[in-house]
Amino acid sequence: MKCFEGIDNIIFDFDGTLCESEEDIKSSWRSAIRELKLDTARFERVYRTGPPTEESARSFFPDADDALIRRLCEVYWGIYRASDYPYSHPYPGVEAMLAHLRRAGKRLFLATNKTGIPLGRLLAKFGWEQVFTAVMNRSMLPPGETEKACLVRMVLEKYALDPRRTAMVGDTAIDIVAGKAAGVVTVGATYGYGSVEELRSAGADRRLTLDDVRALA
Repeated sequence: MKCFEGIDNIIFDFDGTLCESEEDIKSSWRSAIRELKLDTARFERVYRTGPPTEESARSFFPDADDALIRRLCEVYWGIYRASDYPYSHPYPGVEAMLAHLRRAGKRLFLATNKTGIPLGRLLAKFGWEQVFTAVMNRSMLPPGETEKACLVRMVLEKYALDPRRTAMVGDTAIDIVAGKAAGVVTVGATYGYGSVEELRSAGADRRLTLDDVRALA
């Protein structure tokens, strides 16, 4: 694949890059908001998949106090972790793409804002437990650390990867900013939950389109 020329190590985001997961996430948020008897109107207007849980909750209810935000996040996580994720599935062609890249000798990694329990269950559901050299998730961040770039740096350091031959692939500005901060090549997945303009503005070095992915299916 042209966007991975000169790249030996590929760090993928998960939601919106490898996995179409939005409907299960939104359903869990709706259930949590209803359980707490909060108004869903702003949620429906501003929701987007990608940001960390607390950041998302604050975007839905910017005037809420910290206690309410914590409680909303707790209820959301309880619902989402108990889900069977019936609507989550790999994007068309993704499994073939991953297999192709592995055959080509690329080392594959995950760095995601998803936390460990749901991520592990989804990897098991897809049969992807052995696909990635390492899986880095938000639960692994050191205390006080919130930036996704930290996960990328952890991969670089643990596996002694050359940043010039390593790519971060993601569908939102969060992923591109994280890759830039860690000094790796950045690849914008244009089919996910971010926009092409968002990826361009964040400075993505290369693009991965759904046509590129499907070409390997």
